[in-house]
Amino acid sequence: RIFVGYDNRVLIPVSALLGSIFTLFCDLLARVIFAPYEIPVGIIMSFLGGPFFIYLLIKGNRGQLYD
Repeated sequence: RIFVGYDNRVLIPVSALLGSIFTLFCDLLARVIFAPYEIPVGIIMSFLGGPFFIYLLIKGNRGQLYD
């Protein structure tokens, strides 16, 4: 919403595009990190997306974990 605003006609396609780009990036990392072996894409996505999700939870709660 920061980049494209609140218009759902733009927000939904941009979200789908960014989600697919993130998935492709994680798939590329999963194939390249340990070259002869492949890591499941979900592991890479959780390592990259997990901390970001926790950041969003803390930011949405205005920095207060316990209220």
